[in-house]
Amino acid sequence: MRLDGDKVLVAVFTLQALVNLFSFGIGLDLMIWPILRPLPPKFAYLSPVFVFFYPILAVFALWFLSRGGSGKKLSYAYFTIGGIGSLVALIDCLSSPRGPDGVEISLTLFWLVTSIVGLFLVGRTESIPTFWTSPAMALFILSAFLGFGLSYMGAEDYYYHAIIPKPPQNANVTSAKPVWLPPPNLTNASG
Repeated sequence: MRLDGDKVLVAVFTLQALVNLFSFGIGLDLMIWPILRPLPPKFAYLSPVFVFFYPILAVFALWFLSRGGSGKKLSYAYFTIGGIGSLVALIDCLSSPRGPDGVEISLTLFWLVTSIVGLFLVGRTESIPTFWTSPAMALFILSAFLGFGLSYMGAEDYYYHAIIPKPPQNANVTSAKPVWLPPPNLTNASG
């Protein structure tokens, strides 16, 4: 039995877009930074590039399709990238020194499962999926830009921590507090 690949893939793609939208880019943040963090400090300048991962992917997809490219091949590439990224992120979550985080694990499992389902559906559809030109793409672009602030902060944090060494934990840092001076005694000023 062949499925209507267009409709089902649009549904899967829209579901991923909505989750990414309501998590304000957390899904994007989880998929990209675990891949980036192990890199040496000299690669830190690449971190802001990954913030635009989905907008760049969207533009490339529309350009690829406009030139007669195969939507099926593009679908395979998209879900493969999503699956690999979420698998790396899941390993990163489980091996984190601060312990696994339930929200992060849930999101990465969601991306992994939906990417596997997407790959399965692409293989069973006869038509060329048109979800790349559906409203779901607009949702993905919107969610990627809403997540820009969060992802950029993560990139900036990685960049500066990778290049500028942190101060030692036992450093004796004194905070300079403002000294309050009482007002002059004006009643005795005239003598």
